[in-house]
Amino acid sequence: MKQPRGLCCLLVISLISVSCGFTPRSVRSWDRPSTATLVGASPTAPCPWLPSPVALPTPLPTPISDAFDQLQMLLPAWLKGNSTAPGLYVAVTYGQQVVWEAGFGSKNLSDPGVPPDADTIFRIGSGTKMFAVFMLYQLWERGLLALDDPVTKFAPAFSIRPPYNSEASIDVTFKQLACHLAGLPREAPCGFPCNLTTDEAFEYVADMVQISPPWTMPSYSNLGFALLGNILAEFVAEQRFEDYVGDNILEPLGMLSSGFEFTDDVISRMAVGYNPDGSVAELIDLGWERPAGQMYSSGADLAGLVMALNSASQNVDNAMLSAESTTEMLQSLFENPDGATSIGTPWESVQVSGAVCRRKGGNING
Repeated sequence: MKQPRGLCCLLVISLISVSCGFTPRSVRSWDRPSTATLVGASPTAPCPWLPSPVALPTPLPTPISDAFDQLQMLLPAWLKGNSTAPGLYVAVTYGQQVVWEAGFGSKNLSDPGVPPDADTIFRIGSGTKMFAVFMLYQLWERGLLALDDPVTKFAPAFSIRPPYNSEASIDVTFKQLACHLAGLPREAPCGFPCNLTTDEAFEYVADMVQISPPWTMPSYSNLGFALLGNILAEFVAEQRFEDYVGDNILEPLGMLSSGFEFTDDVISRMAVGYNPDGSVAELIDLGWERPAGQMYSSGADLAGLVMALNSASQNVDNAMLSAESTTEMLQSLFENPDGATSIGTPWESVQVSGAVCRRKGGNING
């Protein structure tokens, strides 16, 4: 798909500091250190493998405020030199608060003096895949399926040919679909919009061939997420994918500026996307492929989502999932050969200065 000209970017900053003492489990009496040696140690206090986040003071520490000042200067310069993006909104969250936000450029080139803000609506493209995963983990948490269940347990008409035997079929699991490790082709067998029913899609997919066996290598697949969202909706939850996400994810999280349908009110609040020739990009409905990339959202809603997910680090449930399920969902499942990047459900993680940055990008026309 063509590169978007309107962008929405979220960053998450974690500043962590904690002290942890060490108490030997078994030490001979003549080797046992004195109490004074074990300063800060306690036989009953937890000793986390990594330190936990601490509260940010007010005013912010100088290194952090200086970093925000640099962003305030650098982002307009980046935007000016990036011909594909007329506008940019950035929100930085920490814990349960937005600690910095700013909008740059233009929400609409026809009104160049108005930058996007927290309430501006952007199409999030493949960011929609997060919501198919949230749905999967909710249904798992409710005991309606297992993550490693083959999808044929619920949708027996589904099949695809394995790469080395065109006469056989192979089980594909929900977890494999959710982390791009099912070995499926990238795209569904249809155009935009994808005017297929799930049963019709099954007929086309049955004639397709996996590009690799499951769990062999990550292979990005919009087809996989279209299958995941539609099978979960029709065969497990027994309601439309859009309705399930609205009722069970968006509404509980208070994401009232997020959804699937381009109503007049939504369009009036949207950042306008443009084609490379400068014309306004069409708002394409993806049809059956909606679970792979249809949604829109606002910076405020996405910042709220990031904060909800981060609450799991403090063992706090969010309005969507328990802390335990959220932690499970955030795990990486396949480490790439570079040792720095990994794939999860559906996170595309990278090591940055010793910390793991979990991300989910999105790209769609305009």
